[in-house]
Order: sequence, then structure tokens, then C-alpha cells
Amino acid sequence: MRHFKTILLGFLLTSYFNSGCCYRKEISKNKFQKHELTSADSIWIQFSKAIESKNIIFLRAHSFDTIRCVDCATDSNDTTEYFPSEYIYQNYLDRLYNSNLLSNHEYEVYQDDTTIHISYSIKNKFAEEGREGIVYTFRKKDNKFLFEGLTTIP
Repeated sequence: MRHFKTILLGFLLTSYFNSGCCYRKEISKNKFQKHELTSADSIWIQFSKAIESKNIIFLRAHSFDTIRCVDCATDSNDTTEYFPSEYIYQNYLDRLYNSNLLSNHEYEVYQDDTTIHISYSIKNKFAEEGREGIVYTFRKKDNKFLFEGLTTIP
């Protein structure tokens, strides 16, 4: 697991330094304070609101057909991480975004020409390093960013 964390951290840092941009936003009850919104923020805000309102039509239109959801395995022995988006949105929407948990936390946006990562770091006294992470990934296809999936970092 530490190897995975190292790889993910390396990837995020590489993306940060290669793209030359990292935006830190503070969110308080879905209201942005003291920060100018970027196009990546707009994509994330629309997508997270669609999850909260269970707008399956919007979610499907803005996602790949198969998405990653590491917390959506139906069996504890199942190592599958990629699922049909329709299946996730119909059965596990609550595992993609918890507004009670995330709406009051800061997130970071890492963006380059083809990828957007929305990264949350949340204190958790039970986590190995005292924090856990949630990373939402969007990839560009045909000039449009589509949701590719969710990764959690214990």
C-alpha cells in the first residue's frame, strides 16, 4: 500500500510541477471564499452538485463509460476497481461523494492539458499517517473533460 501511495504522490507532484499550476480553494458550505474560480473548479462544482442531486443524466454525459471507484467493490475479496458508469450511478452514487464530509474541506486542483485531479486530504486518527485522501480524476476526450474515476488513499 505504501508503494501505491508513493506512486500516486509522485504522479500528483509531477503533474503539479510540469503544469506549473496548483490552485488551493477553501470551501465552506459550497461557497467559495477569497479565490477566483478556474475552469477546473467549474467542472468539479457542476459534477459534485450533480452527484448530490442524483442527476444521473448529467453524470453519464460527463463520464467515461467505465469509471474507477475503489470503494465500490461489492465483495471484500473483489479487487475490481473499474465499473460501468451506469452501474455505479444507479447503485453506489453515495460512495462517490459525501457532501457532509467534503463540503467543509479544502481541496486542491492539479491540472494540465489533458487531466484534472481534484484532491481532498482529510484528517483521520485511524488512518496510518493521520490523514486519508480522495482524488477525483477527469481526462480530456474530444475537447471535453470527462470523469474517469475516484481513488482513495488510506
